[in-house]
Amino acid sequence: MPRTAAWARHWRENEAVAVPAFTPPEKASAASAPGDSERLDREDLARTSERLAGAMRELERFAFAIAHDFRAPLRAIDEIARGIEQEAGRVDAETAAKLRSVLAQGAAMEAMIAKLLAYCRLSSQPLELEMIDMEGLVREAWTRVRNRERAELSVETLPPARGDRRMLTLVWSSLLANAVKYGSKADAPRVEVTGGESPGNVVYGVRDNGGGFDVGYSGKLSHVFERLGAAPEFPGTGVALAIVQGIVTRHGGNVWVDAHAGRGAFFQFSLPIHAV
Repeated sequence: MPRTAAWARHWRENEAVAVPAFTPPEKASAASAPGDSERLDREDLARTSERLAGAMRELERFAFAIAHDFRAPLRAIDEIARGIEQEAGRVDAETAAKLRSVLAQGAAMEAMIAKLLAYCRLSSQPLELEMIDMEGLVREAWTRVRNRERAELSVETLPPARGDRRMLTLVWSSLLANAVKYGSKADAPRVEVTGGESPGNVVYGVRDNGGGFDVGYSGKLSHVFERLGAAPEFPGTGVALAIVQGIVTRHGGNVWVDAHAGRGAFFQFSLPIHAV
């Protein structure tokens, strides 16, 4: 039996007991001592937290099993298509074009699986907190963005933050790459990075001068594999922004976007100032 099917059966069999029932204080025995209900409440909460953590670990292993089972046939398809492509002289132009499409779709599926695994890992990786020079981190992340050469980057003076450097690098890389991609059709692509403080938070933003989108799509920000009304000429899986949402949420912050069709987009995220 494939590992995916085995994990699915295991999940169905154990789902009903993944989280124990919570016992409200009012259901406690009337004869209990005054402190008993609070103690039972804490014990129930601890057991629930432990079961939830176990369920998340099971879900992560399930995702890894799915990824493994998906990758095997993908590699086979890729090898077969490449073998046929090497014999391109024996096929007509239309068939050769279809083979290239198969290879491109296989590569896109591989990228989706890799990003799904990255998304699943967010729930289990501990945060390694340190003080971070956010302006320096932005410029470091910018060097990793593809096709950045055409875009002009401007960075305001940014307040520092306390967070996980590796995860926040991914946040900046994702937001900057998103801005470059959707601003690529502008005559002079421009990316602006802003920062400041609001009551209780430090706030950062990335603005582009691309085509924007209907702000009504912003509710999909945390949905894996759902894109924010993007035009089909822009490649993508919809995972990167969900990863941004997950990382910022783990740091105790929020993510939001202000966008209008034809007027670019402005993604912002906040981090609690008490963590700085």
